[in-house]
Amino acid sequence: MRDHRRLAAIVSADVAGYSRLMGVDDSGTLAALKAHRRELIDPKIAEYGGRIVKTTGDGLLLEFPSVVDAVRCAVDVQRGMAERAAAIDPPGGGYPQLLTCKSYLYLGRYEDAVTACEKSAGLNNSWIDQVYLIAAYAQKGDVRKAKVAKDELLKLQPGYTIERYRETWYSGTPAFFDLVDQHLAAGLRKAGIPEK
Repeated sequence: MRDHRRLAAIVSADVAGYSRLMGVDDSGTLAALKAHRRELIDPKIAEYGGRIVKTTGDGLLLEFPSVVDAVRCAVDVQRGMAERAAAIDPPGGGYPQLLTCKSYLYLGRYEDAVTACEKSAGLNNSWIDQVYLIAAYAQKGDVRKAKVAKDELLKLQPGYTIERYRETWYSGTPAFFDLVDQHLAAGLRKAGIPEK
């Protein structure tokens, strides 16, 4: 008897904040998830030769023929979701505005990120808003405003470092972490936030 073996790359994905979103608007969240699957996620899985092994509400277990295809698919889906989030003009409320700010920042659309981050900081003035505002200003090239936002952050979170931000990351792919480093952490460094 001969063993048949093959290599495969496995991806596990889920929707961040799904339980909270379901608590706010279950039917709207479910409709949005179905639309994202139909219009973006499932076509990208097929484009890169992947297949859905299992679904679990907001989660997917995927198989790809290669690691390269798996990573490319994950990056394309994350970029697509960021673009979708950035296209939404939330009617107010800090959390949706912060998501828009983050999306623009990770897409490298720094002018739009500054506008969204300023709105978010104006609604919340929380330390996390200041973190993204600093990065957006610095990446746009306005280091003076980035340093003003940095001073505000340090009032809210004395001794703040990039390493401390990394401790708040819950999950993600290496490609996502690369985006965070390229856009957010690089902006924080430009504004003088220390690594440790």
